[in-house]
Amino acid sequence: MNLIRPIEITDSNLTSTNVPETDYAEYAPTTTYVEGDTIIVIGTVHKVYESLQAANTGNYPPDNTSGTTPYWLEIGATNAWKMFDTQVSTPTTQAESIAVEVTVGKVINSIVLLELSAGLVEITLTDPTDGIVYNETVVMASDSGIKDWYSYFYEPIIRDSDLVKMDIPAYPSAVVKVELFDPGGDAQCGMMVVGNFKRLGKTKWQPQISIIDYSRKETDIFGNPTLVVRKAAKLLSADIFMETSYANEVRRVLTEYRATPAVWVGHEDFSSTIIYGFYRSFSLVLSNLSVSDCTLEIEGLI
Repeated sequence: MNLIRPIEITDSNLTSTNVPETDYAEYAPTTTYVEGDTIIVIGTVHKVYESLQAANTGNYPPDNTSGTTPYWLEIGATNAWKMFDTQVSTPTTQAESIAVEVTVGKVINSIVLLELSAGLVEITLTDPTDGIVYNETVVMASDSGIKDWYSYFYEPIIRDSDLVKMDIPAYPSAVVKVELFDPGGDAQCGMMVVGNFKRLGKTKWQPQISIIDYSRKETDIFGNPTLVVRKAAKLLSADIFMETSYANEVRRVLTEYRATPAVWVGHEDFSSTIIYGFYRSFSLVLSNLSVSDCTLEIEGLI
């Protein structure tokens, strides 16, 4: 089990992106907006807002989303910044490709991409002194459902939706470039995380994998049912074991990251054990002088 501690992506370290912020017209303080008008605020905000009032003039959206008479409703991040917000289910999308460069300014060893839709992903790390120090292209076609020759030839081609790389070399001044390619389609990334992993221990077999489905069945006055499809969150309950001498460090790290979103990786080869979220509970048992056990329950953010 690995815990990847995210580094916040902001204007100060997002060097470039090929996704323009043209979701809506940019907010102008001299323009009068009516109820239902939608605008974006760029600067350091990068959010979409909807006007809640008629004759809405001079009310800067980030400062007027609450109070007795709120003027604006915050909808969410702009398309270019959705892949850096805290919601996996709000992806950045663009025709054919997405390319971003991040100059973190500190050492990282992990890059995580969640809820992907791309044929190819290329990750490059370029140091100003040593040049390209890491370059890998990943084909996202999945073979998880291929069990025989029939399925090889006739099953629909599916793609892996998550990608975790925990072998990034330590170059504090390097630029991270991530490119998603989907020729003829729409490239998509729900979440991009750069950070450092902390190995908590080894995940035991038989982790429990499930979801919380927020869909609901509603019934009208005549008894006719309607299924309202909503989002679902990942759940993971896993047992891990570690050397007893490391137990205090595990407890310290888990205490530090209480109620804090992070990436949890049960095993890189099983995307169902890769979750961006928080742990709901943990219990640590000092089994003996050599080996200790820990149980984690992790809930994903939607």
